[in-house]
Amino acid sequence: MTPVELQLNTAVQHLVTTARAKAYYKDDYARIAELLDRADHLCNLAREGVADVRLARILDETAMQFPECSRAILTGVTPNS
Repeated sequence: MTPVELQLNTAVQHLVTTARAKAYYKDDYARIAELLDRADHLCNLAREGVADVRLARILDETAMQFPECSRAILTGVTPNS
C-alpha cells in the first residue's frame, strides 16, 4: 500500500468512526450523513486514481468543516505545524 493509499484508508476509517460516534449520541443526523457521504466520495476517488493534490484538498476541506474530526488524521498535519 502506498503512503497516499494508507492515508486515504486511515481518513475514511476516521470519518466512519466519527460518524458512528455521533450516531451513538444521537447527534446532528445531517452532519452524520455528510461525513458518510465524504467517506464514500473518497473511496470513489481512490478507485478512480485521482491525483494526490485533489485528495489532499478534499481532506483539508473536511478537516476544516468538521472540527470534531482529527485534522492530524485527515491531513497528516497537526494544527501547530
